[in-house]
Amino acid sequence: MPQRTSLIMATRNRAVIAHDTARRLLDACSRLPDAGLVIVDNGSTDDTAGRLASLAKENPRLKLLSKHTGGKAAALNHALRQSSGEILVFCDDDVRPDAGWLENLIAPLLDGLADAVAGEVRLAPHLERPWMRAIHRTALAETSRLNHENPDTAVGANMAIARRVLDKVPAFDEELGPGALGLWEDTLYSMQLRQAGYRLAMARNATVEHHFEPQRLTRAAFVKRAISEARSSAYVAWHWQHESETISSRKTAEYRLKLLVKRLLHGDFLAANEGIPEWYLNLLMGIEYSRYLKALRGQPRNYELRGLVKRSRAAAT
Repeated sequence: MPQRTSLIMATRNRAVIAHDTARRLLDACSRLPDAGLVIVDNGSTDDTAGRLASLAKENPRLKLLSKHTGGKAAALNHALRQSSGEILVFCDDDVRPDAGWLENLIAPLLDGLADAVAGEVRLAPHLERPWMRAIHRTALAETSRLNHENPDTAVGANMAIARRVLDKVPAFDEELGPGALGLWEDTLYSMQLRQAGYRLAMARNATVEHHFEPQRLTRAAFVKRAISEARSSAYVAWHWQHESETISSRKTAEYRLKLLVKRLLHGDFLAANEGIPEWYLNLLMGIEYSRYLKALRGQPRNYELRGLVKRSRAAAT
């Protein structure tokens, strides 16, 4: 039977977590007569594919795909080509949806009030920490920073679009996201759909709880994430926004000096296993953004100014 709603999830090497999340998503699908789940195994080397294949045999609503090359964005694009839903719902493999989540998320689309919907993401209670600030919560995909009346972006852990959006914005950029530069595949896509004139709304009553691995709270994980954030945003600045401002070596040197001085004055944070100061993340991102944007200069732009289709993709079609 043709599906009106297709849930899409990419996963890699998370056999137990992905299996548990898939069951929860299938339960959400079962409350609708015409919803199905599409999961893309993104090159797992553990038992992820086997566990999901067993689950697919039990439940005809689950369609299992494989995309071994490319990162998360490539996996999502593969799912877009293989799904049939008029409404496309995206979620991550480590979220737990609230009761009524799916119905509430797609309601603005069904009612014609929006072309895309951002859902809420909150942190699992056992992963909350008193030292967390907005920068940490955003890094962990929480959506509390979003403007609920006029969101500027949607988070890939909980978002939905009408298939008609693909007419103008057909794909996620495969140079962004996990497995590539690390982040912003959902951010750039949100920017493009808004640029195309589509309406992005927020469904505050469509919430998922983020059960990420505790290792993401470590200092090393936040540093790695900050570098990915800087490189991903620099990529978008150069290729999509056509950034032309010259990043001076002097400015980068100032960032490095500030970071050195603060580390000397407040180096006690290095002893902590979890968390990292906001100032450290901001300075680190400033340094890496400048460095990476400088490295990109001179490269051909991948998009027309604020374009909706990547030039390589447009040439292929």
